Formats: sequence, structure tokens, C-alpha cells
Amino acid sequence: MAAPSSGTAGRSADVAIIGLGSAGEALAGRLRDAGRSVVGFEPGLVGGECPFTACMPSKALLHQAHRPGARSADAWRLAIDHRDRVANHRDDAEHATDLVERGLVLVRERAALAGPRQVVADGTIWTVDHVIIATGSAPSLPPIPGLDQIDYWTSEDALTSSERPERIVIVGAGPIGCELGDVYRSFGSRVTLLEAGDRLLPDHDAEVAEHYASAIGTAGLELRLSADVVSVARIAGTASATIHLRDGTMLTADRVLIAAGQSPRLGDVGLDALGLSTDEVPELDESFAVSGHPWLRLIGDLNGRSPWTHGANVEAAIVAASILGGPAPMADPVMPHAVFTDPPAAHVGRSVDAHEAEGRQTIRGVGRVDDIARHATDRLDRGMAVLTIDAETGVVVGGSIVGPLADELIAIVTAWVHLEATIEQAASQVFAFPTIAQILEVAAADARTQWRASHPA
Repeated sequence: MAAPSSGTAGRSADVAIIGLGSAGEALAGRLRDAGRSVVGFEPGLVGGECPFTACMPSKALLHQAHRPGARSADAWRLAIDHRDRVANHRDDAEHATDLVERGLVLVRERAALAGPRQVVADGTIWTVDHVIIATGSAPSLPPIPGLDQIDYWTSEDALTSSERPERIVIVGAGPIGCELGDVYRSFGSRVTLLEAGDRLLPDHDAEVAEHYASAIGTAGLELRLSADVVSVARIAGTASATIHLRDGTMLTADRVLIAAGQSPRLGDVGLDALGLSTDEVPELDESFAVSGHPWLRLIGDLNGRSPWTHGANVEAAIVAASILGGPAPMADPVMPHAVFTDPPAAHVGRSVDAHEAEGRQTIRGVGRVDDIARHATDRLDRGMAVLTIDAETGVVVGGSIVGPLADELIAIVTAWVHLEATIEQAASQVFAFPTIAQILEVAAADARTQWRASHPA
């Protein structure tokens, strides 16, 4: 894409925000409400991917997929209708109007740095006190021979299309790949999920990740780990393709969906105007300011630190506090995240492996769905929760859950980690009977027993 013109006309503002996705939109609102003059640049959808082509439409489809009757004749059409209503038919007018009514100057053009404290867009140079770049990330495309010759999908394509392929191969089994795989499987597609790594959910507890992989396989997803795609090829006259794996396997799909991660959109935001590399995220301080350029900050998906909407909102709050001079939120907030499949999985903080990699000894407390009363009353499928406890301090430092309501239960573990609760405190918490949350009561009791054994009075 060509760079913006150098521009001659000049305007000024307190703050320029390049990119009005989740992070930029949240920051713009906070700064305007505090009385700062703000100009925001967004050539695409104000609000970004989350409400229109990512989080919200995917959860809408998953909601429909997990209802009874997902294989009925009208189920897919009804799911698409629900998805598009939730995503407001990808119309960002409500988001844009809200910011404009709060006083934002909205420029629907691509913008880039033109120099220190200068931003250029559509021939106009803006001089500002602060620049925040929040242009997000784009799908990473693996270097697969033949990929440019087929009509592959990204997650955005999948979440805006009304097509339901009969056979779909998904390259990448991260949260996006797993969730979309669950959607298509639920509505009757034959789904093959390819993962280059040797396990799913690499930041989760290893046993939780193994349990999750087994569960989605039992549910009907064909999962192939350590799957190295060596080439793809179009089947002449169709949108279908063949996928060739290193082990000699050949798969056939009506669609190939690439879900191999995201890369920061750094290439055309003008970092080179400051002599900075456009190939990697520059060094940032705790308020996301670029080293040597305290007036410039990178937030949201762009900086790669917290690739979730709730992470973007926290970063917006941190930057707003830094600019406005108010009390700053936590510089290193505790970030839970979940995969909203059936079954769901969720994680927060450190796993045992991650904590021990830092040279710390751990206690691993385990609770299983089989241990709680709701297992019998609700005929629940298997599930488990694992707590990571620092063996020296007894503080809860992480947790992983898979099974019923894992995406909701992680909030309890997040509170323990956030408040630096000891295992004695966590294990003393009372849970209503009979609730699924008692799986955490079991895990905490297991960890406390181990803690007391290793720390006799």
C-alpha cells in the first residue's frame, strides 16, 4: 500500500490515535471525557474486529451451535441471521457516532507518522502532543507452497460468509481454529484441525490441555497434531483444494481456513519516519511508550502483549492515566482467557511448567468434575481444574480449567491470583452446594493438603 502523501495543510490536537479498534476506541472515549482534544484515524470499522468480525460474531455462532437442533434444516441460516444481528450487520455507525458526539474528530483515512509528534492523513499534517498507534493485527499466513493459488479463508472470511463448507480443513488449532472448528462441526461439516505443535493450549496446565484435546476429538473434530503442511493445490474448476502433509497424508477440503496466528500491523504506520524498524515491535515501557520517544505509544493487538479485547481495554486505561496524570491501573494486570468451545477451557496466570521455568517450585492442586455433586445430578461430562501454587509463599499464581463453565469459573481463580491469595485463604472460601464451582473447592483443598505437608507447623 502506498504511503500517505506528505501533506501541507496543518491542524493540531492534544492526542492522535491511529486505529480505532477496541484499544483505540476505549482510549479515545476516556481522553475526550477528560477534556482532551483527540483526532482518531480509522479507514475501516470503528470498533475494530471484536464487534464485527471476531469475538462477538464467533460467540453468536457458538451459542447457536451449542443449542439443540444444530443439524436441523434451518439451523445454519438461523445461526447466520443471529450472528449478523449481533454484529449489527457490520455497520459501525453506532460506534462512530458515539465518539463523534463525545467530541472526537474522526478521520476515515489511513494515517501514518510523518515525524516526531506529527501524523499525516489525506494530505493533512496533524501536530499533536501524543500519538497512540492501535492498528491491531492481521492474520499470519504460513509459507505454504500453493497457498496463493487457492481461495483460502481467514477467520474474518469465515465470520462474514454465509457459506457452510461440507469439508473444511483448518490450519492452526489455537482458540480461533478450535472455536470455528466447533462451529462447523456442530452444524454438520466434516472438520479437520491441523496443528503444527505437539499439543493444544500451550500456556495451560499440560493435563488440562491433554484433556481438552481428547474432548474435542470425542466430539467429532478430527485433530492432527505435529501436522506439517508441505503444499496445497486447487482442484480445477472449484474452490476445493488438496492439502499435502509431511507424513504423506493428502486431505481434500471445500475450504481451507488459515488460523495460524496474528501478526502486528506495523508496516505502514510510519515507524520508519523515526528510524524505527517496521519488522518488529519496538521496546516499550510500562505505559507502552516507545523507548526514546515518550510521546509515542503502541497498544492493543499491535504490541503483542495481550491479544484480547479485555487486554486492549486495560492498556487503554493505563495509557489514559499516563497522559492525564491520574492514578495508574496495575502495570502488569492479571489476564484470564478462554476458548469458548464445547467443552470450554480457560487459563490465568502461570502454569506449573511456566512457574518452574522461572526457577520456582510449585504445588499443583487438582479437582475433577467426578468429585463434585453436580457430576451426578447433571450427568456432567468429564472436566478438571488445576491450581498452581508457589511452593515457597503459598500464593495462588495460576490456574487452568476444562469442562462445564470453565469460561466462567476462571473468574474465581483470576480473583485469587489478582489479590495474591494464599492457598489457605483460597481453600477457606465457601462455595454454594451443589454448584459446578465446587471443582475449585476440591482443587484448593488438594493444594492446601500438600502445602501443609510441606510446611509443618
